[in-house]
Amino acid sequence: MDAFAVISDVATAHPLLIGFLTGGLVTAALTAFVKYWIFHPLINVRLDDRKGSYGEVRIDLTDDKGAKSICQAKYLRLHIENTGLSSIKDCCGYITKLTKIVGGQQTGSEQEVLDLGWSHHAQNTSRDIPRGAFFHMDVVTLLLPPNGGSALFWQKLPNTLIDFFSASKATYVLDVLMAADNARPCTIPVKFTFDPNHRDLVDIKWRTWARYPWWSRWRWTKWLWNFLFRR
Repeated sequence: MDAFAVISDVATAHPLLIGFLTGGLVTAALTAFVKYWIFHPLINVRLDDRKGSYGEVRIDLTDDKGAKSICQAKYLRLHIENTGLSSIKDCCGYITKLTKIVGGQQTGSEQEVLDLGWSHHAQNTSRDIPRGAFFHMDVVTLLLPPNGGSALFWQKLPNTLIDFFSASKATYVLDVLMAADNARPCTIPVKFTFDPNHRDLVDIKWRTWARYPWWSRWRWTKWLWNFLFRR
């Protein structure tokens, strides 16, 4: 007797049991589905100077001979917030694509992937983000030497990209991928213009709007209804 025949006989002999098991499986599947779509975490990425994305800092430098010094600098950071209803696990960021624009000519590089680090969390490139919390992720640092001028700086820059970030004036677009173990990844382009004769990054393309779960849209619908019909 094959398996299908056995199952058919059991279903015929015990219809209530089969109905209970089937209903339980359907309920469990629906519960898991609702739990994910309502309570899942959401990576919200912003580049907003009002939220600490650009500012001054002092960093410790070590030259090839081991001599240490402190240099003034400016940072460009992403504001990473969890706007979902559960914790984000092992969130991390990478630069997956680099674009350079000089005199209208565009060149790109996808040969290297750069790991990005969390601000004030150098011990690990990934971290958990609780519900409603936010942290900052460093994208690029602008060194400000005491004798004037400026230079782009990363703690760990592959040798293959040294020429790409040359000392000439250029506009850069860095595609940053944010990923986590339990949240949908997202990519944000970080665009700015660097001039070694200036002590600021200019033409920064800010990204100030936030991502929220789909179910939060009812708040805007309720506000619009009250504004239009209950004034």
